[in-house]
Amino acid sequence: MSRACVRKSVFWAWVVCLGVPAHAGLECASAFAGPSAWKGRDVVFLGDSITDKCHVGCQTNYWGFLSERLGFTAHVYGINGRQTDDIPRQIAHAQSECGDKVDAVFMLIGTNDYNAGVPLGDVFAFSEETVDKDGRQVLLKKREPSCDGKTFRGRLNAAFRAIKTAYPAAQVVVLTPLHRGFAQFGPKNVQPDERYANARGLFIDAYVQCVREAAALWSSPVIDLYAEAGLLPNEPAYNAYFARGGAGDSLHPSTRGHERLARVIEARLSAIPSTFR
Repeated sequence: MSRACVRKSVFWAWVVCLGVPAHAGLECASAFAGPSAWKGRDVVFLGDSITDKCHVGCQTNYWGFLSERLGFTAHVYGINGRQTDDIPRQIAHAQSECGDKVDAVFMLIGTNDYNAGVPLGDVFAFSEETVDKDGRQVLLKKREPSCDGKTFRGRLNAAFRAIKTAYPAAQVVVLTPLHRGFAQFGPKNVQPDERYANARGLFIDAYVQCVREAAALWSSPVIDLYAEAGLLPNEPAYNAYFARGGAGDSLHPSTRGHERLARVIEARLSAIPSTFR
């Protein structure tokens, strides 16, 4: 008997032993991780200009490359210039157009909060409450995610709560903000690069770390584009990966830059299920 036949016999013996219907694996296989798992899915994208379907600084966004390569349908609601407090509105818009027909939700947000100097705030709001513990009423410290719309951490919690409430059966995937280069979109819209702190004295990586922490709190996988995309807008060797060849806009990736983002995201998606369903 060939090795392949032996492996197949062992597998079916395992199936029979566990009492698993022979067709069960076939029903579930399409939801498992891997490139083919995303084929035919309906995927919502939330965020800012890097996600906006107006293609700021490029001809094709990362989600365009991904949808073509993986075979899913992209529903795009990201809008140029928006901050994290816009995510609940974006997910409500997605609900109004897609209904329950959503398998996954991607969120790439936070760079405009940094540029605007939004304070980081607290992850939790704390209180005390009397509860039953081992048959006795005791006063315990209690924490709840803060949804303070004036802080970045509060906005992230509100965003995740809106997404998870709207689509509890959708796979949420979080993309961190990218490294930031210099950008000038007019005499009164000049944005220094990431070497400079914002009005709060904070650097972009502080906001990136908040995104990572919020994703962990809300049990959502992170694809860390800041750490893994390899796009360095302040290094001239990477000018081709940014809009206008880096001349006046090293903030938005070019088509080539978006293709790179898509490749990094695709590699990570091979280990992430495409839905809860």
